Amino acid sequence: MLETLRQRAQLTFAELAERTAALGDPALAVSAATLKRAAGCHTLPKEATVVAYVRGCGATAQQERRALELWRRARAKDRGILGRLHAPGVHNIRTRQDFTAALAAVYEGAGAPPLRTVQQRAGTVPQPAGAPGGREVFLLPLGTLWRIVNRRTKLPAWNHCEALDVVSFGGLARCVEHDESCRAVGAG
Repeated sequence: MLETLRQRAQLTFAELAERTAALGDPALAVSAATLKRAAGCHTLPKEATVVAYVRGCGATAQQERRALELWRRARAKDRGILGRLHAPGVHNIRTRQDFTAALAAVYEGAGAPPLRTVQQRAGTVPQPAGAPGGREVFLLPLGTLWRIVNRRTKLPAWNHCEALDVVSFGGLARCVEHDESCRAVGAG
């Protein structure tokens, strides 16, 4: 898909690299060599490289979503963890263990982005009144997030599940029909 976008935009890799630098986000400024490797399909590029590539080609929002969906699938396959999780289907979640496996599967299905990226995408919440420190804290602390994705928590707090849903592009919503079923698992 990446190479097709570049050819349609009639760009050389050097021109594409110039366009990624002009996007205004330093994280999306990618070298011509990196873009060429991404198009070559010999190694799986980073998510930011895919975003830079498609945006540099002037792709539509739909094309960008499609490219990222393909990247997430390839990343999950490359990691090889998703299949080993044995996460149950929506109607088969019966226990806390099932639910934590489903959460781990949501993370893997989202391409297992770096935990700091997940943390930043989840956002912040205000500190309780009178608490020491800054005004806001991350909604998903790294330790909590690590325990969720490595299935080392009995059952995460519901706000953590909602935050994980946001950063996994609705993966939790696809995994679990509605929050009542999740809360029922938590009560069980």
